[in-house]
Amino acid sequence: VDLIVELPFIYAVENADIFAERAIEILTKLNVKDFCFGSESGDTQEFIQKYNEKEFLAPRLDEVLRVYLKQGFSYPAAKSKALYDIHEFYLETPNDILGYAYLKAIEKHGYQITPHIYKRENNESSFDLTSIYPSAKAIRNALKENKDVSEIFALPGNGGIASDATCVNIGAKDIDKIVEFAVANSIDYAVVAP
Repeated sequence: VDLIVELPFIYAVENADIFAERAIEILTKLNVKDFCFGSESGDTQEFIQKYNEKEFLAPRLDEVLRVYLKQGFSYPAAKSKALYDIHEFYLETPNDILGYAYLKAIEKHGYQITPHIYKRENNESSFDLTSIYPSAKAIRNALKENKDVSEIFALPGNGGIASDATCVNIGAKDIDKIVEFAVANSIDYAVVAP
């Protein structure tokens, strides 16, 4: 049995920090030890090294960030520009911004989960499985078509995913019930996605 754990809507529409915290929390409660995410940079060691140098940059980062915010840039754009200005740590793309938030969530909560970063090269809504790293939509579609997969569940699910999976009505914030469901149904593969 495979499980697609849909990040509850209440978190999926939030900023990258909240999105990442809830996704990593769910994975940790499911006892996941390693997770992958796509990034335009694609280099795990370099990404983590630059992330780890953030404390050294923090005072200057806040100062430069305020300048960009006063110029009318959105918070993500201002943060990206400020990071690049002071340390060439460019977070312009959504995947890199989310990757930074994942690392921040792991550090903040002391989670014992290891990130692995791959280079994002294709359209995230593509069904193409020929890419070395296909999109979540392509993986979900492949799982659906796989004869060895007996059933795919989506928690909590929505109309968009209902054609690909059985939606299970577990509350958006009820992570403990999600974990209970996974254990009770012998889930051996989970995907956390919006």
